[in-house]
Amino acid sequence: MLATGLFPLIPLPFFDDWLIARVRRRLIEERLIEAGVALAPRNVAQLAADPGVTLNGCLWAIVLWPLKKLLRMVLFFLMAKSCLDTAAETAHRLELLADALDAGAVPDEVDAVLAAISATLDEETPSPVKRALRRELELATVEGATLPDRLVTWLHLQGGGRAIRARFAQELVLARGQAQSTPTV
Repeated sequence: MLATGLFPLIPLPFFDDWLIARVRRRLIEERLIEAGVALAPRNVAQLAADPGVTLNGCLWAIVLWPLKKLLRMVLFFLMAKSCLDTAAETAHRLELLADALDAGAVPDEVDAVLAAISATLDEETPSPVKRALRRELELATVEGATLPDRLVTWLHLQGGGRAIRARFAQELVLARGQAQSTPTV
């Protein structure tokens, strides 16, 4: 039953609604069996059906479906961002507290530590998404860079570009050394 709440996250058109209806129907059938009540399949289908689904409702559903999916995804993204931001802020607060403990500021200067943590998190956002966007905007200020160039650079850096480039440099030296030591015929 709880799984039906996750079905709207399925990105396949109409599949999520079909799956919800199918599971709902099965759940209703099980409940009727438990109660010792027998209904015609047509009545079970009526009980499981979404009351807003009529011919007119179906037409509206087809028209509004893309908007509904877009809003679901936006809301899902915002909720995921909120969860990620909360977790990141908690992690930052714990690390800043560890730094304060190492500096000997706790337990004697708790108010000062709290003020420093608050000021730091106000000045430097703990949100990973906002920080990523800020880095992208910093790349946007590179003189003469086109939008596609900035996007490629951003994706490269976010995907571990520095580590990948360092490894590539090592591999290139090895490959060039092997190519020079191999005699050509």
